[in-house]
Amino acid sequence: MDISDIYVKYFSRKYTVICSLVEHILSEDKKIAVWGAGARGKAFLYTFDPGNEKIYCAFDIDEKRWNTKLPTGHVIMDYKEHPVNYIFVMNSINEVDVRETLINEGINAEVINIDNIILGDLGMEEIISGRKNKLSKERENRIAAVCILYNPGNEVIDNIKSYIKDVEIVYVYDNSEIQNLSLKTELEKINNVIYISSGVNDGIAKAVNITGRIALEADMDWLVTFDQDSYAEEGMLRQMKEYADSNMCSSDIGIISPSYSYNSSEVHGNYNIDYSFFDKVMQSGAMNNLRIMEATGGYDENLFIDQVDYEYCIRIRLAGYKIVKVNNALLRHNTYDAEVEIKHIDGYKIYINKYSDSRYYYIYRNNKYLAKKYKGVDDIYTLECEKNIRSIIENMKYEHDINNKKRILEIAERDYISGIMGKCK
Repeated sequence: MDISDIYVKYFSRKYTVICSLVEHILSEDKKIAVWGAGARGKAFLYTFDPGNEKIYCAFDIDEKRWNTKLPTGHVIMDYKEHPVNYIFVMNSINEVDVRETLINEGINAEVINIDNIILGDLGMEEIISGRKNKLSKERENRIAAVCILYNPGNEVIDNIKSYIKDVEIVYVYDNSEIQNLSLKTELEKINNVIYISSGVNDGIAKAVNITGRIALEADMDWLVTFDQDSYAEEGMLRQMKEYADSNMCSSDIGIISPSYSYNSSEVHGNYNIDYSFFDKVMQSGAMNNLRIMEATGGYDENLFIDQVDYEYCIRIRLAGYKIVKVNNALLRHNTYDAEVEIKHIDGYKIYINKYSDSRYYYIYRNNKYLAKKYKGVDDIYTLECEKNIRSIIENMKYEHDINNKKRILEIAERDYISGIMGKCK
C-alpha cells in the first residue's frame, strides 16, 4: 500500500460525515482551505474533492510551493493573502502549529481538525454545535503527579507549587547523576512531596513507570507527568480532574491532556469546543489512567527519551483506548528555544541550534526502531517515524558541526542494527 492509499483509507473512516460537513459550509457560502500540501493534504483532496469543485485552495508554510498546483488542480496559496472561513488541518500535531501561525499573523479562520472527527467518532451535530456539554460528576478520582528532573535549577520549586495543591502527592524523580542537595532539602520541605533518585539518569520512560507503580500501590487513579520546566496555569488540573470525575469520561479514556503554551505563545487546541480527541500528546501535563498504564505495559523503556510519549499514545489507541484534550486547561512549557532558527525547506521544518548530539542520536535511533515496530500495525505512525528520520538527516546539513552530527547518526545506525536500546552507551 503506497502513502496516498494509507491516508485515503484513514480519511474514509468518516467519509459521509466529512462530505456532509463540506456541503454544510458551502451552503453558507463560505470558503474552505486545506492546510498542508504533503501526502495527507493531497490524499484528503483526492478523497473529498477530486474535481477541484469544493475546496478553495491548499495552504502551505513553504513559500516555494505557493502558486503551484496539486494533481487535483488545487492551487497552493499564501495563507496571508487569501482569506478563508475554514481551514481543515489533517492531524492533531499540525493543528497546534497552524493555530500558532494564525495567532501570530492575526488571521481569523475557524480551524477544524480532521483527526478529532475521526478519532472521536464525531457526527455532524457535534462538529457544528461544538462539544460544550455540561459535566455531571459521577466519581471521585485520586490524582498523583510526577515531576522528572535532570540537573534542574531552583525555579522547579515554583513550577511544582503551581500544581501541588491540585493533587494528593507529587513524586519528584531526579535523574541527575549529581544531586543538588540544597534543592533536595527545599523540595522535601514541601508537604506531599516524595523525592526519588537512583543516582543515575534512568530516562523518562523508566521514571514514569516506577512512579506509576508506586502511585497505583497508593490507590491513586491517575498520574500526571511533568517536565521540570512546565508550569500549570490556575485551574488546569482542576478542569482535567473535573472531566475525569464526570459522566463524559468513559472507561476507555487512557490520557487526559491540557493545551500548551510554549514560552510566550498561547496555543489552544480548539476555539469552539471544550474537549477534543488527539492521536498523540506530549507527556508533560498528560494525566495517565494508571490501570490502563498497567494493562498496556506502561512506557517503552527501550526508548529512554524521544518518542517515549508518542509511542505510548499509539500503543494505547491500538489497544482500544482514547486520548482527550481539555482545551481550556493550559500548561506553560518553556522550551528555551530563543536562539533556535526555523526554516521550511522542501517540505521539512529545519531547526538550527536546537538539538544536542544526544538528541540527534535518540531521534534517529528511536524512530528507526519504531518504524520497524509499527510497520503493518499502524502505517500512519510508521510514515511519521520515517519522515522524522529524513528530517533529522536533512536538519544535519544546516548545522555548524555537520561532520560531528554525521558521526552521531552513524553511531545511532550502528546501535539500532545491533539492537542496542535504552540509554546511549
